[in-house]
Formats: sequence, C-alpha cells, structure tokens
Amino acid sequence: MIALVGISISASAAAPRSCDDNQVYLAVMESARHDLPSPYSDMDVKGSTGVTPLKNGQCKMTLLLTGGSGGQKEVDVLYETTVPLSKIHVTLESSTKTTQNASNKCTPIKFQRGHISGTVNGSINPENTQCYSVATGANKTMDVKVVSRYKNTVATILDVGDARDHFEFLTKKKTYQIDVFQLMRSANNDEYSLTVTIR
Repeated sequence: MIALVGISISASAAAPRSCDDNQVYLAVMESARHDLPSPYSDMDVKGSTGVTPLKNGQCKMTLLLTGGSGGQKEVDVLYETTVPLSKIHVTLESSTKTTQNASNKCTPIKFQRGHISGTVNGSINPENTQCYSVATGANKTMDVKVVSRYKNTVATILDVGDARDHFEFLTKKKTYQIDVFQLMRSANNDEYSLTVTIR
C-alpha cells in the first residue's frame, strides 16, 4: 500500500541541502518515527528505497514501515531541504479531494475536434510552477511529453510520477493534474511545449 505524505514546515528559507544528505536522511527518519499519524505511528521505520529530487529544495523518499496491524507498507514522504533540520515535520496530506480540487484551478489542455493530442506552449521561471489539467476516460493510453529550450523543464503528474519529461501510462476515468516546473535552479526562464496524446 502506498500513502502520500506531505511536510508542514514554517521556517526561513536557507540554501538547500542535497536530498540524500546524511543529516537530512537522519532528520527525515526521526520525524517519521515520531510524527506519522495512525496507523503508521504503530509501525517501525525500517529504512528507505530511494530518494528523488523534485523542485526548489523539495525531495521525495519512500520509507519501508513494518509491524503494527498494517503488516508492511511503503510510504512516500515529501520533505524540504531549505529549512533547518529540526523543522522537518512529516504530516499526512489533508485529503485527496483537496488536491483534486486544485486541478480545477489549472489550465485545461484542449484538443481540437477529431484530434487525439493537444499542445500548449509557455515559459517558466525557476521559482514557479504552471498547472495544467486534462480529463480522460478509463483504459486509455496517455502520452505526455515536455520539450524545453534548456532541457531543464519537467512535469509531475499527480498519482503517476514525478519530475520527468516523458510519461506513458494507462488512464483511469478522472481529471489528471500536470505540474510543469524547472528541475534545477537556474538564472533563466525556460521556454517549453507540453504535448498530451490520448488514444
């Protein structure tokens, strides 16, 4: 079972540490042992299966939890590396509905009549995220590609994957949220095109 976990942090920004910095790892482990709510609070943190850099000092780590009434579970943990280690505090996301409702504020990707794909063009600065949405039926193949001038712009698709320039997956009947952003900090805006194909 995979559960998405978020971070609630209030602290002044600092230079980001590496996502796999040993001290950051220890701080995340400590927070997970004490701050995860039930049923995870009844389980032991046995380790992690990988670290993924996201954007602007954000990282994702998959924790392995064992024991309690849940048996064994993998938990995706998000954390910031731009705050003091003592301020890393792990909390569950408020609700799936809150995240899904956020997609209503995204720019819809529209397909012309009779076409199976749609493309949007834009320019993204290093600090911002551009949100798009696309609705689809079940059991379709969705292909999402991001092409950018400096090859530094990627996308995250909620419940599908993080920080990539290409996705191909089988859809559910839902509206997908696509967040476009620069992967590495830079001094320039990055011009990009985002193409979504559904067939």
